[in-house]
This record gives sequence, structure tokens and C-alpha cells, in this order.
Amino acid sequence: MWRKKIDTKEIISYEFNDLGLKSIIEARFNEVDGCWDVYHTFFSKDNHNYTEEFTTTTREDAEKLVLKLKDKKVLTDQDIYELKLKNSKRLRLDIKRLYKDYNVEKWGFVIDKDVFENIVYVREGEPLVVDIILHESYKAKEERVVRELHKILGLGESEVPLKQSLFYYAKRKEEVFGSSRLVFGNVELGLDEDSE
Repeated sequence: MWRKKIDTKEIISYEFNDLGLKSIIEARFNEVDGCWDVYHTFFSKDNHNYTEEFTTTTREDAEKLVLKLKDKKVLTDQDIYELKLKNSKRLRLDIKRLYKDYNVEKWGFVIDKDVFENIVYVREGEPLVVDIILHESYKAKEERVVRELHKILGLGESEVPLKQSLFYYAKRKEEVFGSSRLVFGNVELGLDEDSE
């Protein structure tokens, strides 16, 4: 049975503890980003845990998500073990160069044969500028994805300083404004008319 632990202006928290199965759902207001971070943590009997992370824009959305998560099955020790094993495996990135110019490269990649497309721009110079655009579902795997990209593209081997930015998108849509533009969430990627 779920029991409410905290409900304040900045935190919502529920706990489930029954028949050796334990789970905590916590939503916290993130003052820096102005959004709500929601964590659903499952605990096994041998003190292993597994956490799912979500982000919502409003408290109302966070409350709706908490209600949905409360209806979700509480994971058993075996479920937690299998999820931890799955997430500890090396990521598989299928990467392809989409564009190369004098000092700019654009790479497209998918993670573990997923449906979401991701982009990396690399601009040579001092510093070497790397812009990574990921689907928001990969926030929990961000560090592993970035590390794998560095390895594949050889970004850690350069003696030139590295300036890296990471952007997330939730939906992909295409729009045309005189010249072709591709919009990933709030990140707009333009194509010059000469390059079409």
C-alpha cells in the first residue's frame, strides 16, 4: 500500500513497503531549470536499488506522473537484478556521418537500435566545439552516451581544448522557413540553400 510521506510546495513523496517489496516515488522542484524532477526508486531485500528518472514542466504534470507510477507494478528482486544487468551492458551506438565541410562535421546516431535519432556536431578550432542533441529518454544514460561518443569520434585524443554542449529534445518536427530547417525540440538546425 502506498503511503504519503511528504507533500510540500517543493516536494511530493510516496513510499510503498509490503511483503518485502519497497519503492519510493519522489518529485522535487528543480529551481535551476524551473521543472520537476521525478524519481521512482525500487529497493531489493539485499539493498540493491534501481531508479527511474523523469522530468515534467509543471507540478500538475508531476502529480499526474506520480499517480501513474503508483499504479505501476513494484519490481521484485529479480526484476531489479535484470534491469541493473541490462543497463550495465555497453551501449551500442550506430553512427553515420551525415555532413562534412571544411571545419564542421555532422553525425547522426541511434542508441541500441532505438527509434530516436540523435545528432552530434563537431566544429574544429580552438577550442574544439561539440554539440550533442539527444532524445530526452536518454537522460539517465547521458554519461555513458557521451563517453561512448568520445571514444568513437576520438574526441578525448585531441590536445586541443574541448567545449561541449548537450541538448535534449522531446518531439521532432520539420518546418520550412524560406530555407530548410529541422527543429529538435527547441533546438533549430538550419541548412543553407546552397547545401540542399
